[in-house]
Amino acid sequence: MGDSGEPDPDMSDLLPPEPAAAARAEAPSPPEVSAAATAPASGPAAGPASGAGAPPTLPQPPAITHTDPFARFHGFNVVIDTRSNFVYIGKVVRSDSWFVELEEVDVHDRSEAHSTNEKYVMEAKKYGVKVNRRAVVVVKEQVVGISRLQDVVEY
Repeated sequence: MGDSGEPDPDMSDLLPPEPAAAARAEAPSPPEVSAAATAPASGPAAGPASGAGAPPTLPQPPAITHTDPFARFHGFNVVIDTRSNFVYIGKVVRSDSWFVELEEVDVHDRSEAHSTNEKYVMEAKKYGVKVNRRAVVVVKEQVVGISRLQDVVEY
């Protein structure tokens, strides 16, 4: 190289070509497209029956949606039985993939109860929810059962 930072003229044939220039030299030129081929199809002639050589349009499958099984309980008082000793009775206000959120909740510890779980839930239905928490978030992985409080059968 010379003092200016440019390669010496007699050594230029030893240097590799610039990548962009090499790509331009090797890349084929794009085919010419007529204006008719780029115009959007419309009307009854559009689609597979148009005969213009266009590939047929395949029907699209319906979008896959994952519905939250807890969504049908939104706005209702529910009883949530969990893997732990806790039973939650309260109104479902929101849920997502991981959690269900309740408001105006009675969090009941079965290990400290003097009555059966069923009796406690039936009393909540008959006399109302004894709110001891304004809001609770329950991890769905811990839920083993959920039902609307109004669906509890008294016996």
